[in-house]
Amino acid sequence: MTLTKTAGALTIALALGLTAAGQAGACSIDANGKLSVKKGDPYPGAKGKAWYSQGKALTLDGDSYKKTGSPRVFGESEFSFIKKVGEMEGIPFYRDEDLPNLLFVPIDAATCTFHAYDKG
Repeated sequence: MTLTKTAGALTIALALGLTAAGQAGACSIDANGKLSVKKGDPYPGAKGKAWYSQGKALTLDGDSYKKTGSPRVFGESEFSFIKKVGEMEGIPFYRDEDLPNLLFVPIDAATCTFHAYDKG
């Protein structure tokens, strides 16, 4: 599958609020800062952060992003498409180069759940 087709499938799944193919295990960050479902340090998630629970917009490089859709589980195959682009209060933000108007914010490492934020 090409990167474009995969990005399109990711966008459709995100819009529908579906989980990734199969249920992913707990997520972690390896020594190189890469996301994984293998053993490692659990990533910090936005679950419990006031700005997440209150639905506040995020700002990155002067652009505002608003929470969109429902949280969804990411499968490990999706990790190769997203790169860390920033963080707030220790919570990393990720972006897929093919989806420049979206940020993916980790919510809960135990379930490998992320929430999309759309550039507004």
